[in-house]
Amino acid sequence: MKIIIKIGIGFLVLVAIGLGAFYFVLNSTLLTPFAVRNIIHSSFRDVKVQSFECSHQRFYFPARLILEDVKLSIESSGQKQAISVKIIELKQMSGFLKPKKEIFCSLKEADISFFPATIQGLSLDVSFGVQGIDLEQISGYFKAQQLLAYDYSAQNIRSHFKGDNKKVHLNDLSAQFYKGDIKGEIFLDYASLLPYSARINLENVDLELIARSHPDIFSQVKGHLSGVVNMAGNIQKIRQLEADLSVFKDARIKASLLDFIADKLPYNSVQKRDLEALSSAGGDVGLDKLSVYFNTLSEKNLQGVVNLASQELNLDINLTIDVNLDNAFGRLLKKF
Repeated sequence: MKIIIKIGIGFLVLVAIGLGAFYFVLNSTLLTPFAVRNIIHSSFRDVKVQSFECSHQRFYFPARLILEDVKLSIESSGQKQAISVKIIELKQMSGFLKPKKEIFCSLKEADISFFPATIQGLSLDVSFGVQGIDLEQISGYFKAQQLLAYDYSAQNIRSHFKGDNKKVHLNDLSAQFYKGDIKGEIFLDYASLLPYSARINLENVDLELIARSHPDIFSQVKGHLSGVVNMAGNIQKIRQLEADLSVFKDARIKASLLDFIADKLPYNSVQKRDLEALSSAGGDVGLDKLSVYFNTLSEKNLQGVVNLASQELNLDINLTIDVNLDNAFGRLLKKF
C-alpha cells in the first residue's frame, strides 16, 4: 500500500511539474518568436520576419492568449515594414479538435510603418479561418487615427474588410481628408509590389490645406474638390486612372495651366488675349465652374473633357482634349 501511495504521490508530482512547465511556456515569451515566424511564413510565403519582441504574454485556458508591447519587423518584396502594438489578443472560437479552426484577433493602439505609408492609432478586430496552419479567409473591421502617405494625410479611417491569404477587399472605406470626406472601396493583392484597384469618392476637399504640404502642385489651384476617382496600379506606379472631378467654392487656377485652352480660342479674341496676358504675368483666373473628366490612354497621355466657366474672362467652354503628362496641366494631374 505504501508503495502504491508513493507511486501515486510521485505521479501527481510529475503531473504538477508538467503542468507547471506547460503553464510557464504558455506565459513566457521564449517560444513566441518561433511560433510567429512559422505562422507568418506558412500563411504569407513572400513575407520574412526579421525580428519579434514581446514584453509580456498571458495565457488563459482553454485558448486565449494576450501579448503586450509587441514589436514586429518584416520584409516583403524588398520593402521593410515595422509594426508596434500595445495589446494583441488571440483566442480560438471554434474547432478545437478539427483541422479547420476559427481564430479571433484584436489589436489595440497599433502603429504600422511601410513604404509608402504610416498608420497611427490602429485598432483592429479580425476573424481568421484556418485549415491546419494555412490561412483560408479573413474578415473584420479596423479604424485608425491617421494615415500618412506621400506627404498626404487622412484622419479617422474606418473600414470593414474580407479576404484570404492572397487578397483583401476593403468594402466601405471612409476617412476625413483635408476638411472633406473620402468614401470608397479598395481591392488589394498581397503579391509583389502590392497591386491594387480602387474606387474613391471625394467630397468637399479643401485644396488650400493640401497646398501646405504640396505647394508646387496645389498652390496653382484653389477651391474645394469633389468627384470620383477609379485607379489601378501598385506601390510604384498608377497604371490606370479615370476621374470625374469638380472644383468649386471660390475656385481659382493659375492662368498658365490654361494655355491649352488659349490655344483653342479664336485668334485675336478678347478671351485669348486676356488669358495669354495673365499667363505671361503669372496671374490666376477666378472660376465659376471647373469640371474635369479624364482617363488614361497610355503612360504619357490622358484623354479628357474640360468644362470651364469664368465671368472674369467672359468665358464658358467645353473641350475634349488629349493631355500630355509632360505639360503643365498634365504634370499637375500626374502629381495629384
